[in-house]
Amino acid sequence: MPFVPRQGRIAVMADSTFSTPGMRARIRQDLERAAGSAGVTLEFLDVGTADDVARAFEALAARRPAALIVLPGSMLFALGARLVGSARSRSRFR
Repeated sequence: MPFVPRQGRIAVMADSTFSTPGMRARIRQDLERAAGSAGVTLEFLDVGTADDVARAFEALAARRPAALIVLPGSMLFALGARLVGSARSRSRFR
């Protein structure tokens, strides 16, 4: 059984350089439909560079969503744990 917060906001980080705009729109629609069924709202964070990811983590630290979903993307995969660890330490996202 998947874990879904019972209420609140879920942040969704998406690599804006990955796939086509049409595919990203379909993924977003599917996620919004599922979130509506679960009674949660989504906040999308489109990132295209390492600096975008760092800024996104700073925003997450201030907004404190109930969960974070990171969608697959080549930029996010390439930067991997090094980027997440760096952004996390700078933003104090916990």
